[in-house]
Amino acid sequence: MQAGALWLFVLVVWASCTSGKKKQEPSLIAGKLTVACDATLRPLMDDLIQIYEARYPEADITAIYADEEQVSRLLLADSAQLALLSRQLTDAETLPVREKGEVVRQLLFAGDGIAFIVNRKRTDTVYTVEQLYQLLEGKAPGGQTGPIIVPGMRSALYRSLQQLLPQGRTLSPRVFAVADEEAVVSYIEQNVEAVGVISSSWISKRGDTISEAILQRVRVLAVQDTSGRICLPARPHLLSRCYPFLREIYLIIREKGVSVGMGFGTFLMAQDGQLAVHRFGLLAVKQPVRVIEVKKEF
Repeated sequence: MQAGALWLFVLVVWASCTSGKKKQEPSLIAGKLTVACDATLRPLMDDLIQIYEARYPEADITAIYADEEQVSRLLLADSAQLALLSRQLTDAETLPVREKGEVVRQLLFAGDGIAFIVNRKRTDTVYTVEQLYQLLEGKAPGGQTGPIIVPGMRSALYRSLQQLLPQGRTLSPRVFAVADEEAVVSYIEQNVEAVGVISSSWISKRGDTISEAILQRVRVLAVQDTSGRICLPARPHLLSRCYPFLREIYLIIREKGVSVGMGFGTFLMAQDGQLAVHRFGLLAVKQPVRVIEVKKEF
């Protein structure tokens, strides 16, 4: 009888302990999230995650930076719930996910400039659009035939360069890949004849240590439009299309109901997230609106 009473006491204590543990409810602002991001957009994603986690301390977001092929694989393999890419996934790519009953939502998120950088000793830093096409073909004005350096042959920037050229024109065979953007900048520093290609997100944010450090090491090529305006891969010139070398950035989400992924994705597309893109120096899809109160009486 005493043994039975002891066992009953143990069961009561165990039940009271387990009943006190509440099952963690799904949350938009608390929990873990893995995002996959095109490595050329790393500065932007780092900034966005920092803002979101500062606002919601219980959100724990891990970013995986890779080439666009690997980013799409991570998303489709369910190793990441959210991705940032410079292209949309095709119906064929998303079919296995949709066959499971899941929704893949693809949203235009931002505009990013494709920036061309050269050695600081170069003085020829203003080109017409046609001259830049010739440069990409390896037929640059003045006999300039240096290599074009990109951060990886599988990077989105390499594909973007191929798409920049009008139909019938081909990219120079002297396009070479290095490890990443830092390697591109280092190569340009050491080679006067070379031209580097990076996302404008690496040089667009005012006051940012990374942007300022790069701009102290290299020069950025400008484009002269037909009216004579000199245009750079900066937000005002991207918005007006004065600088024409622009690529679209897409937010791709595997919808799984209430989750940090949904919360982060909502933040990115809402006013606060778009304002962060704007402040970063890129082209926000939803341009921030300033409300100014006009008083009738003074």
